[in-house]
Amino acid sequence: VRELRDREFGGTEWEDTPIIQASYDDVFSLMDLCRSAHVIVNVAGPYMLTQGELLLDCCCRCGTDYCDVSGEIPWSHRTLALHEQARKSKATIIPSAAVAGGYPDILTFLC
Repeated sequence: VRELRDREFGGTEWEDTPIIQASYDDVFSLMDLCRSAHVIVNVAGPYMLTQGELLLDCCCRCGTDYCDVSGEIPWSHRTLALHEQARKSKATIIPSAAVAGGYPDILTFLC
């Protein structure tokens, strides 16, 4: 990641952008990540299987906005459980922000 950052952003205002490492195995690293960001964009699915709820919970606790590109309707439904916590911390949660997020699932339910 550092090599890519240096190659692509060297000589620009983003050349010193910090690289923050976090792991689903380390909730403290996720909290540090969320505290350091204004927005988390989660593109690591499938969300139901990758502990995405843990990251989303950390965002809600820190007041960090969150969006993902999920097309998983059950996942989007699970995010509703964190609505009150997100509201209190003023975090915005946007699941299924992909262009076609959810359409395949909707068609499956209709067929």
